Amino acid sequence: MTLNLSLDRLKYQRDEQLKLKNALQTLNQAKQDYPDADPAAIETQVNALLDAALPYHGISIFAPLAGDEISYLPRNSVQTVQSSIINGPDFLSILKEQANPSYTLLQLSQTSCAVYALADQHLTKLTLKDFPSELTDALGTDLRGGDLNFSTSAGQTQYHGHNDTSHEKAVDQERYYHAIVSYLDDSTEIGDQPIILTGLPNNLAAFRQAAGSQLNLASIEIPRALSEKATANFEQTLLTEIADQEKAQLFATVNKLAQGKTVTEIDQVNQALTEKKVTHLIVNLANGDADHPDQWYHDLNQVLQTALQQSCQIIVIRDEGTELATLTAVTRY
Repeated sequence: MTLNLSLDRLKYQRDEQLKLKNALQTLNQAKQDYPDADPAAIETQVNALLDAALPYHGISIFAPLAGDEISYLPRNSVQTVQSSIINGPDFLSILKEQANPSYTLLQLSQTSCAVYALADQHLTKLTLKDFPSELTDALGTDLRGGDLNFSTSAGQTQYHGHNDTSHEKAVDQERYYHAIVSYLDDSTEIGDQPIILTGLPNNLAAFRQAAGSQLNLASIEIPRALSEKATANFEQTLLTEIADQEKAQLFATVNKLAQGKTVTEIDQVNQALTEKKVTHLIVNLANGDADHPDQWYHDLNQVLQTALQQSCQIIVIRDEGTELATLTAVTRY
C-alpha cells in the first residue's frame, strides 16, 4: 500500500483525518485480492508514525500488505490524502506529484533590484546583507550619467537621460548590473537554484549580457514591469506566469522527444527496457485512455521501477496539451 499524506493538513483539518481513516479501512477489502494482508498491523504502524510528529510538510508511506515494517519518504507537494493498494510501491502516485522547482527571482529596473525566493509555490522577499538593491548602493556618487531624471507609471520608475548623458547612464546601469552579478555569484545565501528575471525587456537583455555564464539564469523570464505595490495579486500573477511557461516548455520537450524512435505498447516498452534502450519514459495522464484496469496499473508501476533503476528520465504529464499515448518510451535506436 502507498499512502501520500499532507502532514500540515492532517494536523488541523477534520476532512483530511476522515480521508486517512477511510483509506486505511479499504485495506480490509483488499484481503479478497491479497489474503496475506494485515490491515491492523499497517494501521498501527501508520498511527505510530504520525504520532511521532515528523518535521515534514508531507510524506509518502510504503506499507507492505503483509504488515512488515513500513518506510516513508519526505514530500513537499502532497495536497491531500491519496492511497493505492497494489503489491509494491505506487511509483506513479509519487512521480505525478513531483515537487515544484525552487527559483530565485530578480525584479529588475534600471537602478534597483529586489530579490525573492520561490519555493513550494510561495514567494518570499529576501533581505540580503550588503546586497546592492539600489544603483547608488553599488556606485555611490560615482555616476557617469550625473543626476537622473525620472517619471513613474504603473509602479515602474522610468529613468531617462538628456543630451549626452544617456550613454553614461547606460554605462552606470551596466556597472550596476555587474555589481549585482558579482554579489550573487559569490553569495552562499541563495543557493544554486535557477534565477528568473522579471522587468522591462531592455533591462532583462542588459542583465543577461552582464551575467554571461556566471549565473544560473532560468530559461523562464517575465519581460514586463511587476511590483508588489503596483501589481494586483503580485504573487499569484508571478506563479501563474511561471507555471504557464513551465508547461509550455514541458510540451515542447515531449513533442520533440516524440519525433524520435518510440514505442507505446507496454510489452514493447518492457522489451526496450530489458535491452536497456530507453532514454526517456513519458506517462501522459491527461490522455483519455488513462483509465486502465488494475493489472495495467500494476504493470505500469513495474515499468516505472525498472526505468528508475536504469536512471531513465521519467516525465509525467498531468495537463492536456499533447496527443501522446498514455505510455511512451523514447529509445536510443
